Amino acid sequence: MGRPRPRTNPGRRRSSTSYTYWDQAKDALGLLDHLGIERAVVGGLSQGGFTALRIALLAPKRVAGLVLWDTEATPCDPVDKAAYGGMFAALREYGPVDDLIIPLSTQLLGESALRGELCARWRAAPALPLGPAAHCLLERDDVSNRLNEITCPTLLMWGEQDVSLPRDRMDLLSERLPNAGDVHVIHGATHTPTLTHPEQVNPLLQQFLRTLA
Repeated sequence: MGRPRPRTNPGRRRSSTSYTYWDQAKDALGLLDHLGIERAVVGGLSQGGFTALRIALLAPKRVAGLVLWDTEATPCDPVDKAAYGGMFAALREYGPVDDLIIPLSTQLLGESALRGELCARWRAAPALPLGPAAHCLLERDDVSNRLNEITCPTLLMWGEQDVSLPRDRMDLLSERLPNAGDVHVIHGATHTPTLTHPEQVNPLLQQFLRTLA
């Protein structure tokens, strides 16, 4: 929506190069430039939310609204860092074996039938991106003290059974983002409600977009 911007080439980043969520945010803004989009509603789930928050901090005037699912503004919790670091080390050593990927897919998708598809993709991958991508996740910085800078309307959703991201981390977003409402709980969902429970997610998203229009 809004006036077009001059077209430029979006930045490219090779997967073998270290990067941060700030780099991903800059790449997303470069893509908006390339597409000639002046302002947009920005959204993301989990790591996508880490990037979306940083887009809103880098270019607040370009973000008409923010949608966040199962994400947080704080750095990786030390307990989580140790657990994920151990899991990534095991995946590097043993590859996508069922003992590792079935619990992980269940953590992400619950009992959804999509688990089988995700596991099949992991098994078929020539290599899992466990280098720079893992470092980016585990070593992310803390932006919770800057949430008051993000003044656009914000929609928050969280999967009721999400063990990856506790509810209090979403509540922090609700408390500190100036134009965020309460956290909408997606009943029965785990970490990816957009995939597993669209019948609950989509009406909330559509209503939010109508208010912006």
